[in-house]
This record gives sequence, structure tokens and C-alpha cells, in this order.
Amino acid sequence: MIKGILSLFLLATPFISAAFCDSDVIVTTQEDAGRVSQCKKFGGSIFVQNKDVNNLDFENLVEVGGSIVISENKKLGKIKLDDLKEVGDSIFFVNNTVLLGISMQKLNKAKQIVLENNPNLVTLYTENISSITSFKVIQTAIHSLTKQNIKNLDNLEISSNPLLATIDFPKLNTCGELILANNNPSAVANFPELSTLKGSTTFRDLLSVNIQNITSIQDTFNIINNFFEDIRIDNISESGKDITVSGNKRLKYFSFSNLENVYGGIQIRNNSVLNSIEDSSFKKLKYVKGAMEISGGLSSIAFPSLNKVDGSINIVSTTKLDCNKIQDKLSGIQSGKFSCASNSAKEPTSSDSSDGNEITSGKSNSASKLLSSSLGLLFAFIISFLFY
Repeated sequence: MIKGILSLFLLATPFISAAFCDSDVIVTTQEDAGRVSQCKKFGGSIFVQNKDVNNLDFENLVEVGGSIVISENKKLGKIKLDDLKEVGDSIFFVNNTVLLGISMQKLNKAKQIVLENNPNLVTLYTENISSITSFKVIQTAIHSLTKQNIKNLDNLEISSNPLLATIDFPKLNTCGELILANNNPSAVANFPELSTLKGSTTFRDLLSVNIQNITSIQDTFNIINNFFEDIRIDNISESGKDITVSGNKRLKYFSFSNLENVYGGIQIRNNSVLNSIEDSSFKKLKYVKGAMEISGGLSSIAFPSLNKVDGSINIVSTTKLDCNKIQDKLSGIQSGKFSCASNSAKEPTSSDSSDGNEITSGKSNSASKLLSSSLGLLFAFIISFLFY
């Protein structure tokens, strides 16, 4: 009797070979997903691409040795990977136009996760991931990324998610390239433990950002088109490349108070309500390897410790700015051209076409003067020779 029941069970259960569990597979139905899940530890890669399946559940699938690629599926609404703990390579969810939810609640490890152009995706569970090198969330409808447990990343991009208002990485310590851009205008980003930025970094379109514990910036650092009034990055002593603070409409104050050396350029441009660069903004800055470009409605500019700029210094103010005072302080420390121009907003009078001032100096002008002087002497010599 028992043998008969066992025989019926074996006939009803499809045989899953070791070879199947170690090979790549294309999943087109829930039955295919069920067969993959029987492996528990699947050695190959799983592909769900351009298929008509509506929902997929990989129940009991614990580990995948290769990649998981879910792409170009026009009908896939939900996918469950609730038992999945580890993926040897990458996870891609790309161009799934009606996908609403992804559940990977137990996932702890993968090389990278890419979620791109899933415009209806509203639920994403990735809170247990701690070992990963790259994480990208682009063009989704998710509202929050909270309590992410990742400590180190080579690449983090969270961009073009119009409903995303909370970005929370409380344990992230080191990051390579970092891009936060074009999310909800009320987006709040929290990186309380972030100390080292190894790659190019851009913070854009944020209502607020917590990065107060950063101690090392090794590449370009951009603060662009944000909505906060104040930002202080006071624990770094040097920057590996350019620093840009530009287009921040509500920014009234910023500081890099312990920054001493910038091994790139500095751009402070068109921050609508920023009316001064305070003594405390760049209190200890001594050296800039590249050029300095400063523009906007600035009535005062201070770099109290600056003594060397390898590039040029170009300052343009749309309000009253004492260029003579700035020239006395800064002109001559630069290797390139120094220029400062200011204009107030009032209409010019008939006797004064502009109530601003403009000063230009530098090696390029010195060279021109030297050339003119030399040509004059040469001309005088020729005349005297002809009439001798």
C-alpha cells in the first residue's frame, strides 16, 4: 500500500535533474518557476524576458549561482522571491511596464541590483541586503527606500523616481559613485554614517540631505538644484576633484569650514538667495588646483586663508560687489586670469551706463603689456636707424 502511494507521488512530481539545476533556464510559466524552485540552490541564471506571464512565485528558491534577469515583460504584475537569500551575480528588473511589486525579503547578498524603467513599481522589499556592490533604482513609482542595511557600495544611483520621498541608508559608510537626482521635490536623504566618497557624487533635487559625517571626498562633488536652505560639510580637509554648488534656489548658507586643499576647481553658481560667501564657508581653504568660477547675487565673498590657485579666478555678481576689495585679497595668487565684475539691478542713468565695476588682471594681461612695450621699442629702433 505504502509503495503504491509512493509510486503515485513520484509519477505526480516532475523529476528535476542535477544538470537542470546547474544550467541557465528561460521561465515562461508558473510551472517553470516551480521546477526551478525545487532546486532550492539553482546554479545557473534565470531569465524571464518578453513573456505573457502575469505573476511568478519562486517559493523555496534559496540561492541562485548566476543572475536573475526579468525584462521586457508587458504583463508581469508581481514577482515573489521570498525565500531567496543569495545571488552569485546580478539581479535585473528592466522595462517591465506593469510590474507592481517585487518581494525579496530575505535577500542578503548579490553583486548588483538594477531596477530600471519599471514605471508602476510601488513595492520593493530589500531591507535585509547587506552585501552588494551596486544598487540602482531608476524610473519607478516607489515612495520610499527605508532602513537599507548596506554598509559599502561601489555604485549607488537613485534617480527619476517621481514619487520617492524617503531615501534612508542608515549604515552606509563608504560609497563609490553616488547619484541622487530627479526624485520627488520633497525627497529627504539620510546617510548618517557615510564617511567616504570614492567616486563622483551628485545630490540633486532634494529637500534635505544628511551627510554631516563625511570625512573624505575623493572625486567630483556636486550639490545642484536642491531645495534646502543650509548645508555644512565641515569634516573634510581635502577634495580630490571639483566642488560644485549650483542652482540651489533656497540655499542661504553653506560651509566646508575645515577644507584646506581642493585638487580640482570650485564652482559656486546661481544660487538664487545666496548673497554671500562667508568667512566660515571656506575658512581654512589654502589651495585650489583648478579654476574658481563664482557667480550670482553675491554682495560679499571671502576666502580668508586662500593663497594659491593654479587656474583662473572668475567672479560675476548681479548685485553690488566691491571688486577692488576682492582684487586686493585674491589677485596675484592665481596662475591664470583674474576677473571680477558686478552690476546692481537698478537702471543705468544717462551719465553712467552701468553702476557696476569690472576688473581684469593676470598673466594674460601682463603678457599683452609686455608685447606692446617690446613692439614700441622695436618700432623706435627702426625709425632711428632709417633716419640716422
